Order: sequence, then C-alpha cells, then structure tokens
Amino acid sequence: MLRPKASSGTVWGGPNVKIPPGFYWNFANLIKQELRDMIENNKPAEAAVVKIDEEGNAILKQGFVKEMLSETEICDTAYAPSETLFEFGTKVQVLKKGTLFPVRANKLFQIYQQYESLSEIDEETKIQLENVYFNKTFDEIYESIIEKQPNLAQKAERNQKYKMLLLFKWYLQRGCLLALEGEEEQKVNFQVHCGPSLGAFNHWVKGTELESWRNRHVDDIGEKMMNETESLLRRRLDTLFLH
Repeated sequence: MLRPKASSGTVWGGPNVKIPPGFYWNFANLIKQELRDMIENNKPAEAAVVKIDEEGNAILKQGFVKEMLSETEICDTAYAPSETLFEFGTKVQVLKKGTLFPVRANKLFQIYQQYESLSEIDEETKIQLENVYFNKTFDEIYESIIEKQPNLAQKAERNQKYKMLLLFKWYLQRGCLLALEGEEEQKVNFQVHCGPSLGAFNHWVKGTELESWRNRHVDDIGEKMMNETESLLRRRLDTLFLH
C-alpha cells in the first residue's frame, strides 16, 4: 500500500510520518480518478503513478495549516512587519500559535532600523540569522534574488540598506510560501495571515460539527450565522416587550 512520503526520502513510508485526518478519503478519490483515466482514456500506468505520487504528497501537506487555524484562539495572533511596506514599519496580523514567524520578523525589523548595511551586523547576530532564521547565507539569498530579478542588482549594490531590505523581505515571502506548501518541519517560519476574529469563530463553533475545518463550508456557515442572528434578535425583542 502506498504511504505518505517521508520528508527525508523519495519513497512513501516511514514510521514517523504524521497523517492528517481526511487524508485517506482525498487520496482514495485521487486513485479513483487515475484508475478511471487509465481505463477510459488509456492513460499510461507510469504517468498515473507519477501523478499519484506528486498530488498525494500535496494532499498530505494541505491539512497542516488548516489544522493550525482551526485550533486558533482569540489570543493566538500577533502583529508582524508587512512584506510590501516593511521599510515603513507597517504591520499585519499573523498567526502566533505554533510558529515563531512574528517574533523573527519583528527582530528583522529591529535590525533593519539599527543598521545601515549587512556588513554592520555583529557576527553573533549574523550567525543566528543565517543558521536559524534563513538556513542560508546572506550571499546565497542575494544571489537567488538577483537571479530572478536582475534589475534590482544595480540599486542593491549602490544602496547597501536596500540590499539588506531585499534579504529581509525574502524571509517574509518565504514564510508565505512555506505555509502554502504545508512543509510541517518548517512551520516555525510559517507566515499565516490571521486575526482574533477566527479565534472567536472557533470558540463559537466549539462542540458543534463546524468545530472541524473539514465540515466548514460557506453555505453552512452562512446559514448558521443567519439562524443564530435570528435567535439573538428574537430574544432581545422578547426582553424588550416584556419590559
């Protein structure tokens, strides 16, 4: 039987692989779809196996962030620098529970305010950033940025603070990508935009079928909100007329 791919290997399996709820149902549908294509459209078995391997891992990962969000409480959010307006100190609300992103992003903003270039950063802080935050050296990150956007090189070489800004924004962008990809081993760097209203919603639906994110559909949530609003208004009107 196929098993989810372990993070360190290329073969599905491993005793420490965490399987999110709902995985088998989605995976079974994927297999049914591929079998149907093989029978009805003469799809090669090799191509079906490749697709099952790739999409199966995507299915495996997509539930991690949703699980984190469904467990969020009102106090589980924080403010972190905005990627687009980082240099101006603009903040956005992000998930705090289960991730170190807001702490690390705010640390980067403090460093950006304190120094005028990467070369001014003390050695201890530089090692922490490269080894813990980025998992890459400053030079490696800069080269990857310029490789994708060569038009930024001239300004970055002329303005060293701008070069530092590019690297710090890279970390914020990477946080979003890691969350979208559902890389669980990197969840400390996940950037997930979220406000306390989600925590309030989770508290409101606790103990109901909507407690699980798998049961949350727009039509069901809308209907519940309308029904609860009607009940609330009726109670208030009854109280008003009784007095």
